[in-house]
Amino acid sequence: MMRTEHWTTSATELSGIGEPLFLSLGAHGAHGVFDEDGVLSSVGLGGGGVYASVAGASVEAVESRLERLREALPPPDPSSAHEVTVTFWMSVAALVLSAIALTLAIRG
Repeated sequence: MMRTEHWTTSATELSGIGEPLFLSLGAHGAHGVFDEDGVLSSVGLGGGGVYASVAGASVEAVESRLERLREALPPPDPSSAHEVTVTFWMSVAALVLSAIALTLAIRG
């Protein structure tokens, strides 16, 4: 049985999910392969998301491993604010030209 899932997470590293058989770290995230009592997991973390493929001998073993992964790599706190400050800049020359064009249009 194999199952693949994706979810958003607040986690920033692959920790608390076991010792990796293989671990790759990059500028945009991490990927690891894990063996937990014969259940293999391929887990990628990056861009605020988790991609997990889990394979095991039974549905129960796969579901159990996915549940532990979700607990160790939890979703973001829904009450946290996701705010981004956006600032628009206009050069003085562009501002003056806009004012002149508006003035000419009004007098026009």
